[in-house]
Amino acid sequence: MIGDSPLRDKLTALRKGAIPPEELYGLVHAFGHAMYLEAEPDVVALLDHSNERIRCIAIRVLTFHWNISRHWDRLIRLLRDDPDDEVKSFTAAGLGFVFQNARDPIVSQALIDKVRDRREHPLVREAAYSALREVWSPGSVDQDLSDIRAEIRRSKEWDNELETAGSREEFQSKLWMWRQEKLLRIDWEFVERVERAIQGGSSEEEVKS
Repeated sequence: MIGDSPLRDKLTALRKGAIPPEELYGLVHAFGHAMYLEAEPDVVALLDHSNERIRCIAIRVLTFHWNISRHWDRLIRLLRDDPDDEVKSFTAAGLGFVFQNARDPIVSQALIDKVRDRREHPLVREAAYSALREVWSPGSVDQDLSDIRAEIRRSKEWDNELETAGSREEFQSKLWMWRQEKLLRIDWEFVERVERAIQGGSSEEEVKS
């Protein structure tokens, strides 16, 4: 971990525009890892950076490293409008993390809108669904680990399946099937219950039932 004094010097250099582009990602990650919250406004500003990798690391630092929820409006705007699928997926996951079990109606509706958006990439829609689950009924650590292991196993199986494609057309067909499988894991009844709850003021128990 970099000490505070070098980080302060780096932050000063960042504010002067003196950080080379190839060093910016690592620097933002260092801010996050060191919990260097003095850099918060500068990291927030990077949510508008032209490079999608920088936007991703800014999201990760603000949410997963620092657990800051006050920039929810900026994050929702990224979820809705960013042109990069990975940025939107990270944004959805970050919202789910910082609003875990908060049942926030504005965040919930933004996630539901993305889950329901048929024009959106399936991976983004699934990330939004997973985040919605976190906002309303986060699972246990054991369940999270089980889900991660299952996802790794399914991903390896699909990687092997895609490698067997004999043509571009077959590859595209298998890729479409893989994406549809991810969407099939969405519990649409749960989504509808949450939507009714935030629109009509239903209780948490009605969502879980």
